[in-house]
Amino acid sequence: MIGVIADPTDHDVVREFFELFKTPWEFYRGARHYDVLLCAGDGQVNATAKLLVVYAGRKTRFDDRQKIQTGRERTQACIVSYLGNRIPIYGNTITFPQKG
Repeated sequence: MIGVIADPTDHDVVREFFELFKTPWEFYRGARHYDVLLCAGDGQVNATAKLLVVYAGRKTRFDDRQKIQTGRERTQACIVSYLGNRIPIYGNTITFPQKG
């Protein structure tokens, strides 16, 4: 089961996304254990899951708690390139310095 922590203003979009792909999911409930927990933005994550995915276009409290180094923050649209693939990003983005 996938648990989702998202801003209430995004709930309709989240519902539509998972209905489109017919994937079992629910909005996060504190007493549950999830195989995957998706956390958008700076939501409080006090849960266990086999896989935790925290995503945002800016530095979060999670980054600070985990001592994750972050790089440049952008507010303009950009193109991300990875292994020859190009992905347009239309919202805020943040980079992570490459480790040696």
